[in-house]
Amino acid sequence: MPCTEAHIVCDKAQYNEATLWEKVKMTMHLAMCKICKQYTKNNVKLTKLINANRDENFQRLDKQSKVKLKATFDKELAKYSNE
Repeated sequence: MPCTEAHIVCDKAQYNEATLWEKVKMTMHLAMCKICKQYTKNNVKLTKLINANRDENFQRLDKQSKVKLKATFDKELAKYSNE
């Protein structure tokens, strides 16, 4: 399994979307790859921190703010893809 695929499977596993076979392949990859092992540890820590800090005051962006943020992101991303 290439590292890029291992990162995707790691992310999917955080949301319980990875298949058993993907998890098995990822476990084998993590046994050999220190970089992906650290990525996985950091991903787990981040998820725990986010879940621990959620409360009733947790605010989400409204739809209009999301659209504006996405437009800004796409505009900035286009600058780099044209280089």
